[in-house]
Amino acid sequence: MSFPAGENTLAGTVCLPDGDESVPVILFVHGSGPLDRNENTQSGKLDVFNQIAHYLAEHGIGSLRYDKRGCGQSTGSYLTAGHLDLVNDAQAAVAFLLEEDFGEKAEIHVLGHSEGSVIAPQVARNDSRVASVLLLCPFSKSLKQILQAQAFKVQADVSGLGGFKGSFIRLAMKIQGGPMSSHRKLVQKLENSTKPCIRYGFKKLNAKWFRELFALNMKDAYMNLSCPALLVGGQKDIQCDPEDVYQIRTWLDKESTEVHVIADMTHLLRRDHREPSFFHYPGLMKEPIDGELLHIIQRWVIAGHGS
Repeated sequence: MSFPAGENTLAGTVCLPDGDESVPVILFVHGSGPLDRNENTQSGKLDVFNQIAHYLAEHGIGSLRYDKRGCGQSTGSYLTAGHLDLVNDAQAAVAFLLEEDFGEKAEIHVLGHSEGSVIAPQVARNDSRVASVLLLCPFSKSLKQILQAQAFKVQADVSGLGGFKGSFIRLAMKIQGGPMSSHRKLVQKLENSTKPCIRYGFKKLNAKWFRELFALNMKDAYMNLSCPALLVGGQKDIQCDPEDVYQIRTWLDKESTEVHVIADMTHLLRRDHREPSFFHYPGLMKEPIDGELLHIIQRWVIAGHGS
């Protein structure tokens, strides 16, 4: 299906259970990056939202997942879009779902993964018809802090890599200045720019998106949320600190907020029993989504939170 979002048209997939009964519906909101409706890019297949959507459909829950603007079959420009543009796109998706007929008792829930976990509460705050938000791998720290922590983790992972591969990568990083140095240079260039898109090295970056997230007050993004919230972190998440779920809970209504930290779950929503590392990501992408996470999402929605 497709729906308007400002001047753009966003393309997506509605996934519904069999039958004609009234069903709750979840809107999926992506993490960062040029992602399609399944959180896939041209260079990597996460296959997150399609797996969750199919599981939910088998358990009586519908969903909508869509391609980001400028990605997949959606129109518009990904590289010139800011964080607030993505909030508006998710808002348009909620409006589209509310116009559809999913039955008299249908509820609309918004599920965000990573950056989507910051977008979801902003959308729900702007539309009281959202029944609840489900925040997977949410974060309370600023984007600058997260990028710095990720650069430090990359540097640590490479330092512990053995063999010729490790030696080669360390040499290449030494020539380029290393992750921490690259991080500082990147942040400085982004903050000194005013253009929506800049070139950094051999890549084009969505500078407007970075600047808007740098400026975002994380507490304000989550505060004043009137609907219930489910927060799920992963113990092995090396991109968003799993302990942030407890900080975010202090900003929300504790009585209507449920928090989980799933043992061994990574940012990719798969489990890793090893010491977490970015080098494990290619293999983890081939694994199925964590079963405990799927059960928590399904139970939360079927329990009628927000009804």
